[in-house]
Amino acid sequence: MSVQTHSSRYQGKRGLWDEVKLKKAVNAVLAYGMSKKRAAREYGIPRPTLIRHIAIAQQGEGVQKRLGRPQVLNESEEMELSTLIQDMESRLFGLTEADVKKIVYSYCCKRNIKHPFNEKDKAAGRVWMKGFMTRHRELSLRKPQAVSIQRAIGFNVDKVNKFYDLLEETVYKPEGGRKIPAANIYNVDETGFTVVQKPGRVLAAKGKKYVGSLTSAEKGRTITAVCCTSATGNYVPPMLVFPRVRMVARLMDHCVPGAVGTCTKTGWINDKIFGEWFTHFLKNVQPQTKQEPVLLLLDGHSSHTRNLEVIERARENNVILLCLPSHTSHRLQPLDVALFRSMKAKYNDAVRLWLRDHIGRKVGEEQVAELFGIAYQDAASVKNAVSGFRKAGIEPFDRHIYSEADYAAALMTHKPDPSEATAATADENVNVDDVNEANASSVRSDEPSVLNDINTEPLPTASSQKDGESDDFGVSGDAPDLNPADKEHNNSSIRENDADSNNVKAASVSFQEFVSSVKTDLLPTTSGRKRKVAHAELLTASPYKRNLEASRAEIEKREQKSHARTHRSKKRISYAKDKEEKQCEEKPKKRQNKKQQTVRRRGKSSASNDDTPCSTCGQRFCDDSSGSEWIQCQQCERWFHNACQGLPDTPQRTFLCIECCD
Repeated sequence: MSVQTHSSRYQGKRGLWDEVKLKKAVNAVLAYGMSKKRAAREYGIPRPTLIRHIAIAQQGEGVQKRLGRPQVLNESEEMELSTLIQDMESRLFGLTEADVKKIVYSYCCKRNIKHPFNEKDKAAGRVWMKGFMTRHRELSLRKPQAVSIQRAIGFNVDKVNKFYDLLEETVYKPEGGRKIPAANIYNVDETGFTVVQKPGRVLAAKGKKYVGSLTSAEKGRTITAVCCTSATGNYVPPMLVFPRVRMVARLMDHCVPGAVGTCTKTGWINDKIFGEWFTHFLKNVQPQTKQEPVLLLLDGHSSHTRNLEVIERARENNVILLCLPSHTSHRLQPLDVALFRSMKAKYNDAVRLWLRDHIGRKVGEEQVAELFGIAYQDAASVKNAVSGFRKAGIEPFDRHIYSEADYAAALMTHKPDPSEATAATADENVNVDDVNEANASSVRSDEPSVLNDINTEPLPTASSQKDGESDDFGVSGDAPDLNPADKEHNNSSIRENDADSNNVKAASVSFQEFVSSVKTDLLPTTSGRKRKVAHAELLTASPYKRNLEASRAEIEKREQKSHARTHRSKKRISYAKDKEEKQCEEKPKKRQNKKQQTVRRRGKSSASNDDTPCSTCGQRFCDDSSGSEWIQCQQCERWFHNACQGLPDTPQRTFLCIECCD
């Protein structure tokens, strides 16, 4: 049996009247004296609705058709809040629903706005938040991606513009036309995969505290995949780098056709492995047979930028290597923008399905190539490749693909020139009327303005006061007492000024005041290691090659000097050891047994505390006052008097007691 709720009972029966009839009914009651009951019946307006709007009209406000609960914030305030939310998100300091609720509550309290929010939680309610999101369709609840502070600072206008300048100079001719066609522009990058997949969302019982998903291990080792594609969607078969010492052919079973595999101890790429991949690239692309050069975009990893052998081979085979600026690959690298995220999601699904189909088994390195091949064939599409180059502004070329909002996070660390800051401060102090107009514009549109009643004359400061004057509204401390009427008049004027000032403060409140401002001078501009900022570079250009050769020669020279110092140091140590051994041979030491005997003599500190007995006579060492020598058996490690064992008091080199000798 269905239960009829309050909302379903009145569904479809609300708001059947229009705003024109409402205005006529209100005018008939207020202007012509018609009764409310008759006006409601003739114009088809519900009588409670008509009574409410008559009261609103009597307060001087307009008659307008509004259904539902009244809004806490007006339209301009909600638009200001929406703008603040989008601005904070562009600066990588996005606000959560809880943050917005607390900001709205504090804003209403500061501006004395009547609200139905919970005073205990000090936050707006769930119903208000749902209505706010419904009214502002430009906002949605999103899960952000983690962006390191180095990437936030590194993706700035200067570095990006330098990259686009170099790209335009490389791809296009000065007089117009292209040097390099879109089919010859490639991008290569590496990404990591493990046998432990990242579980996605699953359906489960509502209210269940713990929902789990099966994985092969707690933590897995990384297998590196080297992928490459062109701006037209032509993919080079990938390379997999396994974390092992020796490569086994079966690890590449059921992988992508044409894919190659290799291994390193860590599973990461290095100069040698990238050289092997470049050979694989030349074999598949064959740039030496093409009339136009091939442009290969890559990031600033040391295996790319410091690999002199690869740079020389690229110059010989008609390949131009263009390095991306540091900490910008998340925006400028097509593979990062459009391919890797989709491929990893499909890889996680493939691992999950494999575990479900092979109950009781776990994913190992032998299955990674097969599962990677499934994900690669689904994600490596022409659409994704073309989309990645387009979103990065590379093909088609668009240096204005990113707006000012995309650089907002980097602008937060921008420190302006002191002269510019001084000029800006001077401009702010030029016209006081502009400031007053700006403050007046922030007043709620449905509240009376109080700025016209404020005396804009500045109050006297401490430096402008004369001797004997007080800083309390210009009243001197030595002035004669006023009569009671004057005192009352002054007190009432002070109260009026305080009320007006409070209204001005409430009217000038903005949402920005309730968001903790980020101090740009406290943000780190570099990481712990002070590294030089790497801009876009043509690695195959002659100046870069000469600098790299000079740098490598200097490194080899330093290594040779260090090796020579180490060799001399080892030689000195070897000479000292030989000299010491020769001296030891000239003056032979006494032979020492493997087990050294210990002859215990009486001492002032140990005699009173040592209760070791003699194994022959039973007398304790602490009770022996004769001063005779004691000796320890090297086999049974028991102690005896020398006299009890028939030995002289002189120290013995070796000793075995009578029982051990028998």
